[in-house]
Amino acid sequence: MNIFITGCGKTGAELAARLNAYGHDIVIIDNNEKNFDNLPDSFDGLTFCGVPIDQDVLEKAGISDCDALFAVSLDDNENLMVAQLAKTVYGVEKVIARVSDSEKEALFSTFGFSTVCPTNLTVDSLMTAFGEFTGESCFSMRNRTIRMFSVPVPEELYGEKALEITLEEDEILYAVIKKDGGMKLVNNYNFVLNEGDTLVFSRLVD
Repeated sequence: MNIFITGCGKTGAELAARLNAYGHDIVIIDNNEKNFDNLPDSFDGLTFCGVPIDQDVLEKAGISDCDALFAVSLDDNENLMVAQLAKTVYGVEKVIARVSDSEKEALFSTFGFSTVCPTNLTVDSLMTAFGEFTGESCFSMRNRTIRMFSVPVPEELYGEKALEITLEEDEILYAVIKKDGGMKLVNNYNFVLNEGDTLVFSRLVD
């Protein structure tokens, strides 16, 4: 797969290296040539120095042959503009934009591409490490919003199997966090729930 990445900071460089290691053809663009030093010696993709929102730069880099694009610079507005160009002008099928401002994430997701908010992901991870399992977070995937939330196992389900849980429309029981802190991914519901366990659900919002 031919993949474009705009922004060669630590995130862009690590993403480029991993995708390259999986055998994908990578073109990474950054307006600061020094940032390409973030790439490992093993990286054998193409680097292109230029402003990613410049259509001439994108075209010279070969965006017409691009199958997917990641806009992961530190500038949210630049990522938005690059993602919009890729989606609407060049018809790139898969477009994913990094959005550091959590308040902008919902807005970005309305433009027809997926978003990832490192701020929300970091806060969610810190809250989980702290032991605050109840709560919720939302993320975008394929232009749909998915809500993840967790609740303690209700008393009436102690000793019952997970299949006893009544799910709402477009809702999935994703995992169970056990009282001891371990997590069981739910590939089947044939196990018993206990006091102190936490249910983790996902639900399609729109």
